[in-house]
Amino acid sequence: MIPRVRPIAAVATVLAGLAAAAPPARADQIVGDVSARLIEITSNYTGAEIVMFGARTGRGDIVIVVRGPSQPEVVRRKSQIAGIWINAASAAFNDVPGFYAVAATRPLLEIAPAHVWAALQIGTENLPLLPRGAAAEGQTAAAPFREALIRSKETDRLYHRDIKPIEVSAGTLFRASVTLPAHAPDGGYYVTFYLVNRGAVVETRNVFFFINKAGFGRTVYDFAHQQPLAYGALAVAIAALGGWLAAALFRRS
Repeated sequence: MIPRVRPIAAVATVLAGLAAAAPPARADQIVGDVSARLIEITSNYTGAEIVMFGARTGRGDIVIVVRGPSQPEVVRRKSQIAGIWINAASAAFNDVPGFYAVAATRPLLEIAPAHVWAALQIGTENLPLLPRGAAAEGQTAAAPFREALIRSKETDRLYHRDIKPIEVSAGTLFRASVTLPAHAPDGGYYVTFYLVNRGAVVETRNVFFFINKAGFGRTVYDFAHQQPLAYGALAVAIAALGGWLAAALFRRS
């Protein structure tokens, strides 16, 4: 079951107090937070819902970007040779966000022109995903690999091309949510809150949360990554033992 962590009623009071206590010298300000700073992966973990909430003072639209830990990725193109599909060309990417989602009060192009989002690298189409060793002028050749990488992430529900809605109440308080699948990578997730007015970013706020493996799952994960040869040998031994036990049981029956 996916845990749903929702702000309690007192959050509205706290946020209202934060808004009231904002420095009077600033016409525009945004404060934000997330419903959980630590998500532990246990044996029955099936994913989680993160709620982003906050308050704004002044005018402007709100945009929230959730970005997961970066990691290398390899995209391979398959080709059919003599009736057999084999891996042909490939492209290796560095610093690929493990999770990516955007929420906004309106469609992005209604909030600001496209060049603003390109400069801020907001939206899957603006992510700086260029294959390792490829020059900027090679983007055309790399485009199919880049698009395949994004499609794969979307299929795995790790990227969200659609913009999530942000609910605003009383003109000040806001909230939005994203769902993290069970296979979302563990590590640090960054959440950036933007206040955008008349096509320009007025202010930003950054918070973060972590997904960590806990208990026996953490022990196995650490062992597999710190001692890969020993982990592989142990896995083979366990499989062999399981096969031997199964054969022994069948012989008795």
